[in-house]
Amino acid sequence: MTETRRTKKGHYLPKFYLAGFTAGGTEKSELLVFDRELGQVRSGKPISVGYERYFYALPGKDPDSFEQALAKDEDAIAAIVRAVDGAPGTQPDERALETLVYFTALMHLRMPAFREHHLPQISQHYDQIAELWMVAPHAWERYVESARKNGKQPVSRQRFERARKAVLEGKLRFEAQPAEHLRIMADHIADFTKILLRRTWSVVVAPEGTGGFVTCDMPVALYWNVEGAPAIPPAFGSPDAEVFMPLTRRSGLVGRAATDIVIIEGTSMVAHLNTKIINESRRFIFAPDRGFGWLSNRGTADGAALEARMREMVEEGQR
Repeated sequence: MTETRRTKKGHYLPKFYLAGFTAGGTEKSELLVFDRELGQVRSGKPISVGYERYFYALPGKDPDSFEQALAKDEDAIAAIVRAVDGAPGTQPDERALETLVYFTALMHLRMPAFREHHLPQISQHYDQIAELWMVAPHAWERYVESARKNGKQPVSRQRFERARKAVLEGKLRFEAQPAEHLRIMADHIADFTKILLRRTWSVVVAPEGTGGFVTCDMPVALYWNVEGAPAIPPAFGSPDAEVFMPLTRRSGLVGRAATDIVIIEGTSMVAHLNTKIINESRRFIFAPDRGFGWLSNRGTADGAALEARMREMVEEGQR
């Protein structure tokens, strides 16, 4: 198999990351994939899940260039995650913690769900700009001036007027491409990391016997952490909100506005955090086995109960 064929899979969930949620803790080990869309659970390996074909492809460039750039950071991140996981109960140094927060920012921005949410918004923004441009006085003259300024040959007036009519009648729409998502990642990762670093971050450990953490295809959970929280979702800058990302089945990262270090005690808090991750999932949830806890309407439940609930929801949707 050639290198080109090997890298058709663009992993939005890095293989090293998924390895932390396998039964054996390696990239060759197996994990369970809870598929909410099908209402089924299957076995998989880090290389065979958490990807989309050509997810990082850019027009006119090596289809692997963007993911290869990410991989350079992931080597350092993976080493820190392994170190944290191997020293439960200890907090990483400031530099390592900042790297984990950067990883959290990256894991929010790079997900397919982020792309699916933001590209339509960007497309709508482009449409609005085009409409404003076309209804503005002297639109043709401004277009010609802009084209020549950028060293381009203007189209004919007749062709411009056809395009203008199509835009104003809503027959010509712009559709943002996946490359726009990659541009957002590259342009905003540093600023987003700075926003997250305003919080106090703690590495938390799932105690033995709790079943550990799960992860999903949108692994950064943001939720209110106060009583009487507003009905609207929080923003990452909201001081009354909490951020959680599982790092492995044993460890995770919690960011709060408060300055105290978070310590997990007992099954209920692990189940609470797992429920936040399950609620964030769009389709896939990943776990080493069915022994994890989460909060159902009837109280703390396990993976078998989640599987049954997913199956019920699919059957209800088919009626």
